[in-house]
Amino acid sequence: MRSTFAWIFVLAATVFAAALSGCDTVDPPAFEEEIVVEGYLEAGQPVGYVTVSRTLPVNETYDPAVQGVPGASVRIELLENDGNGVEASWDLFAPEPASGRYRMREVVDVLPLRTYRLVVDVPGAGTVTSETTVPALFRFVDKEERTFVYDAGEAPLFEITEPFYPGRQSIFLITTVSLEPDTTNLTPFADAIGEDLFTLRETVSPPLNGANFDRTPSGGMHIRYPWIGLAFYGLNEMRIQAIDDNVFDFVRSNSVQQGGEGGGSTLSPGEVPNVIDHVEGGRGLFGSFATASIRFRVLPNPDR
Repeated sequence: MRSTFAWIFVLAATVFAAALSGCDTVDPPAFEEEIVVEGYLEAGQPVGYVTVSRTLPVNETYDPAVQGVPGASVRIELLENDGNGVEASWDLFAPEPASGRYRMREVVDVLPLRTYRLVVDVPGAGTVTSETTVPALFRFVDKEERTFVYDAGEAPLFEITEPFYPGRQSIFLITTVSLEPDTTNLTPFADAIGEDLFTLRETVSPPLNGANFDRTPSGGMHIRYPWIGLAFYGLNEMRIQAIDDNVFDFVRSNSVQQGGEGGGSTLSPGEVPNVIDHVEGGRGLFGSFATASIRFRVLPNPDR
């Protein structure tokens, strides 16, 4: 899985564990093993891996080498535009069967604004399905690398073409990755947090509604980057991901599971809702997104 969306992989691992605790009631029901699927489609990029595994009780340690499901029949279907049939279908295979990681036999690029269906048949466990509609492609209007002085005047402003998603406003996640992480490059805000460099190197925003961004005369959007989101001086990369309904529901329900942005929750254990995963016959996440990225350099403020 590419680092562009590695955050989702980490998120999924934590949420699957939380989902298995049976949060609907104070006393969880007896554990029943389920099939878990995990796969992501990025608009304009080749179809990646789909992982098939089995759930464990919450008090046991998850080991991918043990929980991966070999021998599954894994298929991705491109649905017709009217949703009444299948336009194309691809069977995936597992290069290392025990890993439960299945991939295409050929390079197939993901089409924006099309709906794909994942179908997984596991002998003795039934069929797991999920569908995702891929967001439209978008881009930064000016890709030239720019330089800013930290906390000097207004925060950096970028322009993107407006993405499109059927039936609703676009929803974004903004990831910032430092390309020069070092203890000597820490911004004052990050230095005060006291986290390790690995943790600070990559930061991810909560879901952001496109309706809250200013429009440009050309029909695009202005993205103002907050200084508080920057952990390191030097060269940084900002990645904006327009996400589908599956990823959006997964991320926002995970936030409740984990206690929200502040790290704590006012809900009692019996009131915490389950993760929303849009998977039939099992658990997991089969989602999609479109990505645009830009690099910018930040210099220390000599007045701070």
